[in-house]
Amino acid sequence: MSKDVHLKSDEEILYELRRYGLTYFGWFVLITLFVGFPFFYMFELFQMGWTGYVLFFVPVSVGLFLFIRKWFYWSKNKMIVTTHRIIDFDRKGVFNKIISRLSYDEIEDISGEIKGFFGTIFRYGTIKISTGSGSIEIILNKVKDPVGIQAELKDLKRKYKIEDTKKEEPLKIIKENLDKLEKKELVKVMNKSQRLLDEE
Repeated sequence: MSKDVHLKSDEEILYELRRYGLTYFGWFVLITLFVGFPFFYMFELFQMGWTGYVLFFVPVSVGLFLFIRKWFYWSKNKMIVTTHRIIDFDRKGVFNKIISRLSYDEIEDISGEIKGFFGTIFRYGTIKISTGSGSIEIILNKVKDPVGIQAELKDLKRKYKIEDTKKEEPLKIIKENLDKLEKKELVKVMNKSQRLLDEE
């Protein structure tokens, strides 16, 4: 369970979505060159004195910095899908974090899009989730199988609506029939309600 999310009593985390790792391939190559190249010439560089040490440690440090930075943003930028809602964590910087929460009944549109040569080959693209008013829009770029995720989220939205309707039905029946009850029956309902509340 994610430490970033406070769940409701009957809520469960289903899965977390992050940027597809393969889309960092170019960065992996660059980081490998920064870290690996100095090690390949390590002995020759160390024989050059302090200049060689600088030429060794600077690119290694840059490579490690890039790796930590990419890993940090990959791990922190995510979308958590629960049984009740979608929670998006958008990290813009070390001290700049935007959290968006959308309940399934607030969601108006969910779209999944794959485009581009590499996106089509490796089946990654963009997920867009928005409210009816358009005041909140969650966009997750370069995620694996966005069309499949779109279908799953729409199915979760439909199931949530069905469950929500089931919960509302007893309350609706009670509200519709309260006016028809006599005073003695209302007292019985009130006493029963109080006993149930005391048991919790």
